[in-house]
Amino acid sequence: MTADRQGMPALAALKAEIDKGLSDLAGGRVKDFDADRVSERGRELSQTIAEVRSRFADLPPEELERLIQEAIAAARNSGSGEHRR
Repeated sequence: MTADRQGMPALAALKAEIDKGLSDLAGGRVKDFDADRVSERGRELSQTIAEVRSRFADLPPEELERLIQEAIAAARNSGSGEHRR
């Protein structure tokens, strides 16, 4: 993995964790809701997004789209969308 792609797995893992948490919350499966932890994860997500945007700022749109599609395909093939606890 190149240095430019280092933020992508972290972003995908964070998104999967947030999606799972929201699903659990909506399904009534959350007993201890930690608003501070949610806020911290949101800050981490914002920081990760800013870092990824800065890494890819000078990339042509077609190349960025190709990288995104490649990352999506890799995530789907690896099962990395599953939540880890």
